[in-house]
Amino acid sequence: MPTTTLLDTSGERLIGTSVRLKDAPKALIDKTTYVADIRLPALLYAAIYRSPYARTRINKIDLAAALALPGVVAPMSGNELPEFVKPMPGRGQETAAKNPLIQWPSPNCLAKDKVRFVGEAVAVLVTSDPRTSRRTRWS
Repeated sequence: MPTTTLLDTSGERLIGTSVRLKDAPKALIDKTTYVADIRLPALLYAAIYRSPYARTRINKIDLAAALALPGVVAPMSGNELPEFVKPMPGRGQETAAKNPLIQWPSPNCLAKDKVRFVGEAVAVLVTSDPRTSRRTRWS
């Protein structure tokens, strides 16, 4: 059985040898720029609250406490969001329109009156600081 050796484009052997990474020195001395390090003027961040429960009704979402936090620009729930965002086009909406027996879920990106599954987006908190959006605890 013939043996094959994996070679790179320059003809050097790759398997069983150390590969020198071009960007390793920059990463070691912390000179690498990551996407999370880029700060643009007037950039906003979002923290999405997802439901821990399935098949439940939303009675009330109190956003007043979230608005009082420093750095919070706009807390929104499914009731406030239609002012800013059009409903998402859904798969099968045309089929549901032709057949009234098919109940298709709401095409909104945030749950409005009821939550269908665990992890469905219920509210969003828009902040001016990424730390505020990460630190916010929804209760």
